Amino acid sequence: MANANRTEEEWRLLVAEQQASGQTQVAWCAERGINYHTLIDRARRLRKQERTQGATTPVSNWVEAKATGQSEVALEVVGRLIIKVGAIQITADAEYPANKLAAVCRELVRSC
Repeated sequence: MANANRTEEEWRLLVAEQQASGQTQVAWCAERGINYHTLIDRARRLRKQERTQGATTPVSNWVEAKATGQSEVALEVVGRLIIKVGAIQITADAEYPANKLAAVCRELVRSC
């Protein structure tokens, strides 16, 4: 799929996938045939959009997350997400805004 044909949601998922991959942006883009500068531009646009919209935009869907082998994932109750990393545990019900959970995850990645 050409970059110009990707939707905003597709770019949002690609940016989240790259951030969670543990790879550099350059390496991740090279593996997937995505222009590095396009990824950077789209990520910048999405961050700007998040800042201007804030928490006023309702989010109705969870984002798929894949384990990287560095943490354990446990599903205890349907409709509740539980993330355990070392001594840290984050629990979020299905109603918790996905953009806020993504922000928490980004901060955790930065601090690790």
